[in-house]
Amino acid sequence: MPVTFIAEVPQPVYRAGDYFTYKAKISYTIQNQTCTIEFTYRIDIIRVESPIVYYNETYKDVKISDQCPSIPIRNGTISRSTSIDKKPGEAVEIVFLVDPSYSGEYRNSTQDPYTGAKSDLLLKYSKGVLLSGSGNYDYGVQGKGSIIVELIDSSVAEFKPLPPIPLYLWIIIGVVVLGAVAGVVFYISRRQKGIPQPTPPQPPAPPTPPPTPGT
Repeated sequence: MPVTFIAEVPQPVYRAGDYFTYKAKISYTIQNQTCTIEFTYRIDIIRVESPIVYYNETYKDVKISDQCPSIPIRNGTISRSTSIDKKPGEAVEIVFLVDPSYSGEYRNSTQDPYTGAKSDLLLKYSKGVLLSGSGNYDYGVQGKGSIIVELIDSSVAEFKPLPPIPLYLWIIIGVVVLGAVAGVVFYISRRQKGIPQPTPPQPPAPPTPPPTPGT
């Protein structure tokens, strides 16, 4: 009888209740006017029904420069879902959650054969979760644009950034390093000067023999 192999589908490292928080910045220049948009983007996992993940996306701390026209990015929360049975490159936009088996960098450069518009995309993933992403877009005479996204916090332990080292620990590390360097320099300088080794002590002279009788 034929043997059927069932491939094990990797499960995501996140579950309902987990979250991922990103810092994002979008900039573009059109007709000598530059628009900059900065905001915090958070994904809250609602439930996972593989391969579909249901989540809420929340925009917070949205900052828009005065030269920006009316745009749809505002503080607020939207419910969405996505399929995680795909790897990067199967969508034209930055995808935050992809196939859990995927870790690495994805690069893509394209150019429109009709308009000449160019785009360069770089995405970094770990276990299907976006760590950082950047995109640069050149529309020729129409203008240019860019987007930068970086993961800054998460409830999943392996994605949580390391806490900064306190100032007092930096001071201790600096003192230890300087002490070690000073010790090495002192040792080398002594070796180069050729300091003579101390002369070992000489054995004491034998005692004077007693006078011979009758002399």
